Amino acid sequence: MLARLASDGRALRDAATDLDAAVPTCPGWTVRDAVDHTAVVYLHKATILENDSREPLRDWDPDIVYDDVRDYFDEQLHRIIEALRTRDPATAVWTWYEPEQNVGFWVRRMMQETVIHRADVESAQGAPSRVDDAVAVDGVDELLVRMLAYDHEAYAEAPGHGEQIAVRAGDVGWTVTLGTERATITDGVPAAPTATVEGAPSDVLLALWNRLPYDAVRTSGDPAALATLRAAVVATTQ
Repeated sequence: MLARLASDGRALRDAATDLDAAVPTCPGWTVRDAVDHTAVVYLHKATILENDSREPLRDWDPDIVYDDVRDYFDEQLHRIIEALRTRDPATAVWTWYEPEQNVGFWVRRMMQETVIHRADVESAQGAPSRVDDAVAVDGVDELLVRMLAYDHEAYAEAPGHGEQIAVRAGDVGWTVTLGTERATITDGVPAAPTATVEGAPSDVLLALWNRLPYDAVRTSGDPAALATLRAAVVATTQ
């Protein structure tokens, strides 16, 4: 995961050739905004790790000054990799996901954060490059289990009504049940889902993250259920 974080970080930086170009996958953002955002995420998480924080950072408002956002990004990418590399994944630190209060959670999260924002920056020049199958499957699982099914408060903004969605990324499948109060995720796909989202792992990951339209993957079943899934994902991944 650290190797993927490093390689996708370099790819993101290399793709940032026109800082003023619009990012189609994030309306209102320029490439500069995407690069700055990702660098600040690295800074925030590195600060948690470097201080062995067991609580969220309070009143975190760093004085950020740089001449070139790409150089600043390089510095923060190196900083987060070093902070993660030099700590045992089992070391206890604060995370927003209560079941995993450890460095290992941030290894995965920073890898997946970089995968998505690399796609954002690349989209300013054309179609984003393909995500490795294993990384994409891991990313779909993270999104469904650690975001959609975990953030009950955000989910309440766009709840379902019992719809069962089959999500299949390559050979790996999940059942997403969109309840009235929370979403639940189980491994495998149901025999008679309300709707289905399936395709190559990279396409499914980017579609779920709204970096590709749903017509980039194969969908079937109730369109309203698919719209409910999309709204719930948007709410729980903000």
